[in-house]
Amino acid sequence: MLNVSETLQNPVRVLLVDDCRFLRTALTGLLGSDHRIQVVAAAENGQQALLYVEQFRPDVVVTDLEMPVMDGAEFVSQQMGRRRIPIIVFSAVAPESPLALRARQAGATHFLCKPRQMADVGAQQESLKSSILAAYGLA
Repeated sequence: MLNVSETLQNPVRVLLVDDCRFLRTALTGLLGSDHRIQVVAAAENGQQALLYVEQFRPDVVVTDLEMPVMDGAEFVSQQMGRRRIPIIVFSAVAPESPLALRARQAGATHFLCKPRQMADVGAQQESLKSSILAAYGLA
């Protein structure tokens, strides 16, 4: 486990995976405002994410589930077969849905629901940051 002083020098490297360009941009800005987190890349589907994990070597991945080309559950499954890495699901899909269950069974470490109302955005932002830090061992 890393200590806080090491983290200040080396922020947690995060890969975002979501088919919504607006959300990728918004999350990059929100997460990047925390000096402990660095968004190193943003992929628009699971297939691209598999390539980006190898190219950018993130410490943690945050992925949506419902995406074209390759969904998040399939991405989690394939990635865990290649190299285990903490993967946080951040999705509007219900936690008990078959897609969410597949992602968990494949090895996703955390599951967070995307906010449904603007009033929930701040709380979800903090939950996402906390989950990223916890996945990296900085809880």
